[in-house]
Amino acid sequence: MDNSNLNSGRHSSRGSISGTKTIVMRDTGSTTCVVKKSLVKPEQMTGSCELCMLIDGIVERYPTAMVELDTPYFNGKTKVLCMDVQDIIVGNIHIEWHVTCVQQFKLESWLVESNRTL
Repeated sequence: MDNSNLNSGRHSSRGSISGTKTIVMRDTGSTTCVVKKSLVKPEQMTGSCELCMLIDGIVERYPTAMVELDTPYFNGKTKVLCMDVQDIIVGNIHIEWHVTCVQQFKLESWLVESNRTL
């Protein structure tokens, strides 16, 4: 396997998650963002999980978090899957999806804080 592109940094860049500097990978075959669990603060966890099909076809359930990403591929607050992998992986994500996730997260937080339900 030729690792020359990986070693030269062509598949990775510098970025940050909630102010912590990390290495970012771009995955054009993915439809989500993934962040290493150890980079996520407990208060960023949403309390929910989502299913994700991995490259080998296995479907696993992963916890989600709302984090602030600053990368060459995406900047802003977004929902991510938390895994024990590369620091940040940015897939093919859409801005509209992130706006919806942030709005939903704010609504859920408000409901919890005010002890209300839908």
